[in-house]
Amino acid sequence: MQTSLQRSLLKFWLALLCVCASWVALPAHASAKDYISASAYWEDRSGQATFEQAQQHTFTPYQGILNRGYTNSAHWVRLHIDGAETPVAGDKLVLRIRPVFLDSITLFDPADPNPKRPRVTGDLTPWSEAEWQSSDFGFVIPAQAQPRDIWIRLQSTSTHFMVIDALSLAEAKRLDHIQELVYTSSIGVLFFFWAWMLIAWLNDRDKLNGVFVIKQSMMIVYTLAYFGYHRIVLSEWLTPETLDRFFNYANIAAAGTAIWFERYLICEYTLPMWVRHSIRSVVWLIVIPLVLMMAGQTQLAMQINLILLGIFITLPLVLAVLFIHDEPSPHAYRFPKMVVIGYYGILTSFVLFSVLPVLGLTQGSSWAIHSLVIHGFLSGGLMTVLLQFRAKRLEQQRREVSNQLYLSQQQVPMERERREEQTHFLHMLMHELKNPLAVIDMALHTPLEHHQSITYASRAVMDMKAIIERCVDADQLEEGNLE
Repeated sequence: MQTSLQRSLLKFWLALLCVCASWVALPAHASAKDYISASAYWEDRSGQATFEQAQQHTFTPYQGILNRGYTNSAHWVRLHIDGAETPVAGDKLVLRIRPVFLDSITLFDPADPNPKRPRVTGDLTPWSEAEWQSSDFGFVIPAQAQPRDIWIRLQSTSTHFMVIDALSLAEAKRLDHIQELVYTSSIGVLFFFWAWMLIAWLNDRDKLNGVFVIKQSMMIVYTLAYFGYHRIVLSEWLTPETLDRFFNYANIAAAGTAIWFERYLICEYTLPMWVRHSIRSVVWLIVIPLVLMMAGQTQLAMQINLILLGIFITLPLVLAVLFIHDEPSPHAYRFPKMVVIGYYGILTSFVLFSVLPVLGLTQGSSWAIHSLVIHGFLSGGLMTVLLQFRAKRLEQQRREVSNQLYLSQQQVPMERERREEQTHFLHMLMHELKNPLAVIDMALHTPLEHHQSITYASRAVMDMKAIIERCVDADQLEEGNLE
């Protein structure tokens, strides 16, 4: 059975490598010439600086991705746009900005024919009013033969984590098509995990499977919102502010259900009572981001939510190393200790890789903007394989119990028949022994001659011995010891 688990995990890792390769290869395969040759930022701690004031400050160069963590400041980004090789009238460039949870992004472009008109995008801008109607944010700017600098102002209650590309119009469209294909495939895989475990739960009603189905449901909702589909589908009925709150609550719900599931999984093992009570008490901390969101402290809620997710994915790894032992249970199947340690070790490594750049503590790569989604795919896929294996083992245990019950039910009439035969045999034996005993009693109490009494008594004893020998022969014949 352990070999079967290893084969299942191997198949999952092969599938995961293919999906991760598509995610990693997405920027490389679909990337074209990026017209941004240099980028720098300045942090406006007051959040009130004008464009003219921002131009007078010293900007700090950075490469690739801007990750400044959660802050109330505004960030100004200066981008140096290279000149197009053969610009012609009407040529356009697309400033493609990710991810889609940034609130307000303002563009200042000297080449704008109407520089006084504010050009704003972000998740607080209606999707129908966006310059670049895509799952990503974007601006359409003119291509020029001469290089120039443009400025972008970022203000957001979410983390200041931003990737900007300047692509030609055709290349931006092509990249969007490829990205949509990857997004759709990823949603399909997540839905497959959800449906697979839903069917398993409907069959066995296992509580852990049910919690996993709820967790995956929230993960699908969060992923759809993370990809920006909620803005595209619901923008005609809901305001941008409502959609922004929807994404934040989906974020909290996805993290909370993930923590809830990990608590159920780790508590299936034999842990010290103080550890078990501590886990149940500490898990209630997941309501803190929800309370802060309801109180209007969105940025603090999102920051604490991300920190709690990192802590509660790392904590089970420590508990697995210290307290979990491979103890077989006749009532439930438990994953081997090394499987649990491997599962949480992978999740911990990936969560730290995901959380630290978003918090602004480490520098991340351009595809790290999807790291939390990939984490959801990784944890969901790996746990789906493990839970399916667990479901098979539980089904095997149920079949064994059912077979034992069936055999015991079949043995009941056989045992009853055997007892009846024994009772009948005892009655016959008592009847057969009663006559010799009566003869012996008569010989002892009847006034007969001595030799006659001895003759009657000896004959009765011989009859009793014959009866006993026949009983012994019958027992040996039944046991197969006598032919």
